[in-house]
Amino acid sequence: MAIAKKNRKTAPAAAPAVAPAAPAAPAGKKGRAAPRHDGDDDDEDGGGRSTPLGLEVDGEVLEFIEALDRFKKANNRPFPSWSEVLFVLKELGYRRS
Repeated sequence: MAIAKKNRKTAPAAAPAVAPAAPAAPAGKKGRAAPRHDGDDDDEDGGGRSTPLGLEVDGEVLEFIEALDRFKKANNRPFPSWSEVLFVLKELGYRRS
C-alpha cells in the first residue's frame, strides 16, 4: 500500500482580522463643540460677565473676582495657579476656621 503524497501548495497567508480604524477628528476639534454665541447679550450693564441662570452676584464674590483680576494684571498671569488663588484669598482676609 502506497501512501499518497499530499499536495503541498500553500495558500497565501490570510490577513489578520482587524476592525477598520475610526476616522480621525479634524485638527483642532476634540470632544464636544463649543457652545455658539448668537450675539444676544443678556448682560444689561455691559460688564461682560454673565451669571448662571441670571442670578445676582454676591458682593463678596465680586470682590474676589476683582481682586483676582487685579492680581492677574499686576503679575501678567492670565491663568493663576491654585496657590496664587489661595494667596489672593488670604490677602482678602479669608482664613481657615
